[in-house]
Amino acid sequence: MKSSSVGTSSRFLRGSGVALLSCLGAVLSGCSPYGIIYTHKFEPLTTDYHDTPTVTEQGAGDVKEISYYVRVLWNCNGIGDVAKKHGFDTVYYADLETLSIFSIWKQEWAHVYGTRKVPAEPRGGP
Repeated sequence: MKSSSVGTSSRFLRGSGVALLSCLGAVLSGCSPYGIIYTHKFEPLTTDYHDTPTVTEQGAGDVKEISYYVRVLWNCNGIGDVAKKHGFDTVYYADLETLSIFSIWKQEWAHVYGTRKVPAEPRGGP
């Protein structure tokens, strides 16, 4: 009786196919750092955490981008612009949130954390 390697090779191909589909599914769905279909991630914009207080006040600004033969950007998400818009006196740290779909639509939010200006006390009226 001859031994056949057909059973072994078909199991190898089946196992390889499952592994390939698993990796491909992870990359396409955004489970990797950069997905082809969809990516949604947060990353720090500032990394100096020495003596940085924890604060709960947050403001955000966003930039939208469409890129299909021509790249179009609008809005502003600069840390200083976001801080000024939301009335921050001091900014301690910032995060960048990125959403990308098919690498055609991309939206980025700069999340700024700090303390806001204290409103001036009302003065006595006339």
